[in-house]
Amino acid sequence: MVRVVEVEFKGLKEIQRNMRRLGQRGYEVGRTALRKSTVPIKEEAKRLAPVETGLLEETIRSGTLRQRNREVIAYQVTTGTRLKLKIPADASGYYPAVQEYGSKKLNIPDLRYMLNALERKRDQSISIIIRELKNGLIKR
Repeated sequence: MVRVVEVEFKGLKEIQRNMRRLGQRGYEVGRTALRKSTVPIKEEAKRLAPVETGLLEETIRSGTLRQRNREVIAYQVTTGTRLKLKIPADASGYYPAVQEYGSKKLNIPDLRYMLNALERKRDQSISIIIRELKNGLIKR
């Protein structure tokens, strides 16, 4: 089961208009701002991830979320694939999800390492976005 936490900024109509008006430059500024904003969340998720073999921590990444609408820019912080985590193809369950959400059946508590990373680094990430948008959109 994939669960996604979306952070959407509302009330930034002026910035959105300026970004559209700037065309490709506005798009690139927005992409850069979002990419940089995911770094603190990714690093905190790595720090909070349970460590047994270290594979979970090593495979936590941030990257672009594929979008059909070019005006929508989205980045995500994710764990590694089953292959990268060396989970056998015939194995049931997905180790990162079990660690995040827990399992009553296996008596494993939910650690919420990804959600806690987002909650702890949200303000820092928002500050990064604002700073990067200001620096990128204001002509010097």
